[in-house]
Amino acid sequence: MRQEWPLVGRSAELDFARRTLATPSLSGLVLAGRAGVGRTRLLREILAAATAAGDATAVEVRATAPGIPFGALAHLLPDLDRGPDDAATLRACAAALRAHAGGTRLVLGIDDATGLDPASATLVAHLCHTRQAFAVLTVQVGVPVPDAVFGLWKDGLAERLDLSELDRARSDELVAALLGGPVEGAVLQELWELAQGTPLFLRELAAAGTTAGTLTCEDGVWRSAGPLAPGPRLLELVESRIGAVTEDESTLLELLAHGAPLGSEILLEMGAERVLARTERRGLVVSALSGRRLDVDLVHPLLAEVIRRRTTPLRARRTHRILVQAIEKTGAKRAADGPRLVGWRLASGTPVDADAVLAAAEGSLDLRAAERLARAAVAASDGPRARVLLADLLLATGRATEAEAVLVPVADAAAERLALARATARSWLGLPPDEVGPVRAALLLAAGRCTDALAELAPLAPTVEVLAVRALAECAAARYTDALATAEQGLAGESGWWTPALQSAQLGAYTLAGRLDEAEALAVAGYAEALARHWPVASAVHAGWLGRIALLRGRVRTARRWLREAAAVPTAPFPPVSGLREELAIAMGLTGDGEAAEALLTGVDTLDAPTPWPLVAQAWLAAIRGETSLAERLVGEAVGLARGGGARHAELTALHAGVRLGVSAPAGRPADLQGELAAVQLAHLAAADGAALDAVAERFATLGLPLLAAEAAAQAVRDYETAGRTGSRQAAAKRATAWARECEEVRTPALLALKAPTELTRRELEIARLAATGMSSKAIAARLVVSVRTVDNVLHSVYAKLGVKGRADLAEAVT
Repeated sequence: MRQEWPLVGRSAELDFARRTLATPSLSGLVLAGRAGVGRTRLLREILAAATAAGDATAVEVRATAPGIPFGALAHLLPDLDRGPDDAATLRACAAALRAHAGGTRLVLGIDDATGLDPASATLVAHLCHTRQAFAVLTVQVGVPVPDAVFGLWKDGLAERLDLSELDRARSDELVAALLGGPVEGAVLQELWELAQGTPLFLRELAAAGTTAGTLTCEDGVWRSAGPLAPGPRLLELVESRIGAVTEDESTLLELLAHGAPLGSEILLEMGAERVLARTERRGLVVSALSGRRLDVDLVHPLLAEVIRRRTTPLRARRTHRILVQAIEKTGAKRAADGPRLVGWRLASGTPVDADAVLAAAEGSLDLRAAERLARAAVAASDGPRARVLLADLLLATGRATEAEAVLVPVADAAAERLALARATARSWLGLPPDEVGPVRAALLLAAGRCTDALAELAPLAPTVEVLAVRALAECAAARYTDALATAEQGLAGESGWWTPALQSAQLGAYTLAGRLDEAEALAVAGYAEALARHWPVASAVHAGWLGRIALLRGRVRTARRWLREAAAVPTAPFPPVSGLREELAIAMGLTGDGEAAEALLTGVDTLDAPTPWPLVAQAWLAAIRGETSLAERLVGEAVGLARGGGARHAELTALHAGVRLGVSAPAGRPADLQGELAAVQLAHLAAADGAALDAVAERFATLGLPLLAAEAAAQAVRDYETAGRTGSRQAAAKRATAWARECEEVRTPALLALKAPTELTRRELEIARLAATGMSSKAIAARLVVSVRTVDNVLHSVYAKLGVKGRADLAEAVT
């Protein structure tokens, strides 16, 4: 983690400070904000900017020892013979500070000016009033400042700049800057919920996470290995912010720590009007309108964390009893109040009906709260309904092993929901599943047997589970319009753990039909919602589609980051998240990490039957290595598997991969495909000359797919070269280069061919590239299943065509 605190999200504030420094009528700037908001960091940046201008001397001091005259500035002043109130002393001090500036403009940075002793405050005010210095002062909101400092902005000599916490985007940016790399969305969400954009808190939480090992970096992405918790230093800082409180203030803070947000009418009914006003003035409590209700909360989530930690179990139970009594008296008027009330009753030790707990768990929008309630329901009744609900919630968060264990004691296997949950959990674990329609169909689909999956679903009633698998199967069959309608029908019903499957089908239908902008907007919104609900399977689905969209667009490093995050979530070989590792492997290969990509594909098929996707990924990696013969064979196998199962999307993907890789593919084309993207891919398969390839490239560009456009244009270059059409070749090369620049340094075989010698045949280029990697003729012969003599003869022909002396010169000539 970086030791330097980067300045993020303060460009507007820094520009304002520069303008203030340059305004002749002003001699001061006051930076005001709450503790931890970054006042000191901005102060130092302003002083650095003033020094960099070359005509100023910047001096930073911190207000200390408020009882000692001139204590804050003593190290800059000479020995004094007179008292601090003496006018001559004041002038002598001012002269000493001017001398320290050496004839340049003096810029004084006073950190925490609220702690200035009266003499120092008077001296700073004197320097500003007499234009002998410019003062940049930081003050904490809600803390009284010396009158001399207050007078600076009251009299118009200084501007006041109020600093707020960072918004979500800038908070995420700061975390990435602190850690020095991309950060998983779940980590950013947790840091946002804890720190609420306060820079100091973000830094301390990130530091505590790296020290404790709960924040780790894998494949260049920071992710969580456990809950993030504030370290001792941050806890002490927050404790100091609370300060000394009275008994009634302590009671109010505990109520809010365990029950916020609370409607103001609840607190007023309890007679807390005065204490509420006091704590709000002290900056510990805030109030805000939520609809027609005025809600009260602690000013920061970390205050609640500290208060809960220092509350004894006995006092916590008492606090929950007070909350229960208060909300029962005023009435639970909102949908969220019911689950909260049940949770408070449980925490207070009050007996609660098991059915009420179950209803609360089913009604909670936060999966973590729902899981706590479901566990309480299991403890209270241990019935099938409670266990099935808990198992569903565990599956929703990717914990199939726990879900299976929860269901083991339940004997009533005839119940529909129980049978579905049990079959789902077993399939996630790779165990023989029970014969349950939607799960069986999902497994058939995951195995590439699209036609069989649709046949399995045909006689079933349209439950949410059936609609989810049907939408995915329609998507796999390239029936994108049908898939979208089915997914929307399912999403209009009751939410459940199958919801991510419906969302995946919806995103797939938009993406694969070529409606990428709509798909990306939907994925971004769904990803944010999934993070807020702490739903990892749903966030994985949305991250996965964001990765797929980025890969299609040629943003391969961005794709790698999203796909890595999605693939890290524990999931089964189920359609909502299947194929992620294969696409991640392709992205890794295209960014030059072929060895890691190969390792990722090892054992990728956990089903008995092979599927097309690993074969497509392996074909890409083979082509990237220069093994076009192997790539061609793998593409053929993938097409055969896809056709056998009726998976027309996979068939088209494999065929189009063959075109992109420059290898031959089996004859025949899938029919009745929906969507503009499929139409352009089919046109690419049929393109027989440079003009047709140019037209395909333009259509890909119109869809917002610069990588595919660049590849088609690059292939047009080769055709024009062969036909001797120099002008067309140059124009196509220019377009291919421009589109490639819109991508993220991607190196596909088609783009590499732009630089490859046109006089070489495909076989010659393949052998030359393998030889350029250092492989011996014997190894190349074994790889391509030809004789060593054939390899040597081809290489001699390559040397002659390229005018090179031997293997040592090949790398520069053919890569």
